[in-house]
Amino acid sequence: MNWYLRKNDDTVYGPVDDVMLRRWAAEGRIAPEDHISRDRQIWSPAHDQPALQMDWLIETDDKSMYGPLHLSALRELVADGALNAQTRLTHKTTGVVQTLGKALGAADEQARKPEQSIPAVPAAPAEPPHSDAAAAAAVPARAEWKEIAQSKDFFEREAKKWRKMYEDEHANFLRRESSFHERTDEMRKNELASRLVIEQLERKLTHIESNYNALKKTVESSSTDSATTQLAALMESYQEMSAQFDTLMQQLTAKSREIQSLIESRAETEKRAEEKIRQMEEIVRRERAEADSVRSRVAEMEENHLNLGKAYRDLNERFIRMREQFASQRNSPAAPATTGDEDSPAGEQRIRLSRT
Repeated sequence: MNWYLRKNDDTVYGPVDDVMLRRWAAEGRIAPEDHISRDRQIWSPAHDQPALQMDWLIETDDKSMYGPLHLSALRELVADGALNAQTRLTHKTTGVVQTLGKALGAADEQARKPEQSIPAVPAAPAEPPHSDAAAAAAVPARAEWKEIAQSKDFFEREAKKWRKMYEDEHANFLRRESSFHERTDEMRKNELASRLVIEQLERKLTHIESNYNALKKTVESSSTDSATTQLAALMESYQEMSAQFDTLMQQLTAKSREIQSLIESRAETEKRAEEKIRQMEEIVRRERAEADSVRSRVAEMEENHLNLGKAYRDLNERFIRMREQFASQRNSPAAPATTGDEDSPAGEQRIRLSRT
């Protein structure tokens, strides 16, 4: 049954049979992000196919995990020096953690047991790029990609966090400002009402004083008992109105002080809120600039990755054409062409290779 392999740059290889696909996995030619399909319509991750035995995750220096890969593919990375025997591996299914040296030793011991012979596999029309020389650099490159992606995600999360904090603080400031406005308007209305009451009391007091003076003159001119009683009542009323006036003046003074305190508190709160908003805007601007820088780096690395994939494809196509041309020339019964040079030894034949 035939399989197709799609690399991360959308290059498709195949069709190949089960045995060749397993060989590619064992040689490290299938990366964790590659996909496989039978009909080139429905694709699934290659490491989800149990027959490929891509079961091992590599723990990198920054404690992150890379993989899964075939155990035999890790052997080449050890030979190239990209990994060592103390590298920690985790089985993706069982969760077993062990060192790379121990895992390879167990695989070697298992390989010493008698096994059925593997039938010969015909060459596929095209194979994915071998990881002999590039495999050692693949892990650091992918680690760098992962670090950049994580950094990008971190900056985006930080930018969203600070933007949300800024929006929440701004909303709180608007609510507090609205509350201050309402309280200030209410205090001003109370102050106006108090002033109106005081003016009315002042007018009443003035009227009472005029009556008092008139009654005083009347008392002075007349010594009757009824006039004395009326005068005492009027003086008592005058004293009561004077006490009410003093009380209202004290309340007005207290209200005025409270209004002034609220105005000063509002100004101080606005000043602190504006300063905090400026700080948050500066943080958001810096975070946005760093996120843009990370995005540009990611875009540049993606472009480099695409160019590298294109170079790999071109090199593979040239290799295939040269292999086919060499095979056709070696198997062709046509007589080789001679150079026509008189100094050449008689009967010497030279093969001309034409570049395509």
